[in-house]
Amino acid sequence: MALLGTFGIDGKLFLAQLFNFAIVLFVMWRWVYVPLLAAMDKRSKEIADGLAFAKRSKEELEGASREREETLRAARVETGTLLAEARTKADALREEKLVEAKADIERMTVEAKRQIAAEREAAFADLRKRTADLITDAVSKAVGSASESTKQAMTSQAMKELDQA
Repeated sequence: MALLGTFGIDGKLFLAQLFNFAIVLFVMWRWVYVPLLAAMDKRSKEIADGLAFAKRSKEELEGASREREETLRAARVETGTLLAEARTKADALREEKLVEAKADIERMTVEAKRQIAAEREAAFADLRKRTADLITDAVSKAVGSASESTKQAMTSQAMKELDQA
C-alpha cells in the first residue's frame, strides 16, 4: 500500500473502485454483453439464412427459366413436326382426292359417251324405221296394184341403198 501511496493513490479507495468496477463488469457481462452477442449471432444467422434463401431462389429461378426455354424449344420442334405431318397428310389427301376426281371424271365421260352412242343408235334405228315406213308407203303408192313380192323387192332394194348411204 505504501507503493500506491507514493503514486498518490488511496489503497482503500482503489480497492472499493476495483470492487465497483468488477460488479459493473459482471453486470455488463451478464446482462448486456452475453445477450448482445446472442442477438448479434441470431441476426448474423438470419442474414446468412436470408442470403442462402436468396441464392436458392435465384438458382431455382434460373432453373425454371432454363426449363421454360427447353419446354418452349421442345414445343417449337413438336409444332414444326406436327405442321410437317399435317402438310404431308394434306398433300396426300389432296392427291388422293385429285385421283378420285380424275377417275370420276373419266367414268362420267365413258358413261356419257356410252349414253350418247346408245341414244344415237336409238335415233338411227328410229330414223331407219320411219324411213322404211315412208319408203314402204311411197312404194305402195307408186306401184299401187303390183304384187306383194314386187313391193317387198322394191322396199328391200331401197333399204339397201339407204344403208349404203
